[in-house]
Amino acid sequence: MNPSTLRPVAIRILLWALFIGVLLWLSGCQEDRIESTEQAIQQNYFLQSLSLVDSAGQLLMRPGLTEDDITRAMQRMDLGLEQARKVEDGFLKKLEPRLAREYREKFIQGVEEYRLGVEASDRERQLQGLGRLGQWGEYWNPVKSEVLARLERMNQPEPR
Repeated sequence: MNPSTLRPVAIRILLWALFIGVLLWLSGCQEDRIESTEQAIQQNYFLQSLSLVDSAGQLLMRPGLTEDDITRAMQRMDLGLEQARKVEDGFLKKLEPRLAREYREKFIQGVEEYRLGVEASDRERQLQGLGRLGQWGEYWNPVKSEVLARLERMNQPEPR
């Protein structure tokens, strides 16, 4: 091959290598965005579950509770459970090592037990659920501010 034909081939190879490099770089950026989006979704599920169950509890503690109040509280609890079941253990473990286990065994199971007790008019079951939720509170209250701070840090863009 003569040098005049090698030059265009070398340029084409260089351009293809550059193109492939840019594609790889863009796919890496895309993976970061996907992971960031997945974390935001998990965060939303987690925080919504806590908020919905808390608002249900607040509603049930109102003086002069009506049937409509109970119905609304149960709907909020159901929505909270729906959100809670979507939260992945891996996400919770990033926030605090014991969070996944405590969240599943105390928070979710406590809400489920309480909810089933209300539905069945089973006072004992309601108390069991409240007991688990009390255990959740004992765990959650000391770690809450640190977990929320970690969530906040996860939302900060990484310096480039």
